[in-house]
Amino acid sequence: MTVGCRDGEDGRPKAALMLSDAEPAELRCGTRAASSTQAYGSRCKIVLASAGGATNTQEAQRLGMPTVGKWRKRFVENRLAGLADEPRRGGHP
Repeated sequence: MTVGCRDGEDGRPKAALMLSDAEPAELRCGTRAASSTQAYGSRCKIVLASAGGATNTQEAQRLGMPTVGKWRKRFVENRLAGLADEPRRGGHP
């Protein structure tokens, strides 16, 4: 599945989002799994909606999350691994 090149008519160009045959099921699982964090589940929802044709603006408004473009881009660049939290700087408490 491929999604267009612009986020709405006036939006910035964005990379095409294509899902492999297995990724939709993995993303749906990420939205429901008890072991998933709420943040990871939201990121999976963002990617699924983007693959369905929703623009970044539409998803940001629907989910109330201004970081839709960030997660969509990280998925395009790093697939499912891009949706995981990156290590934070500093020591652990």
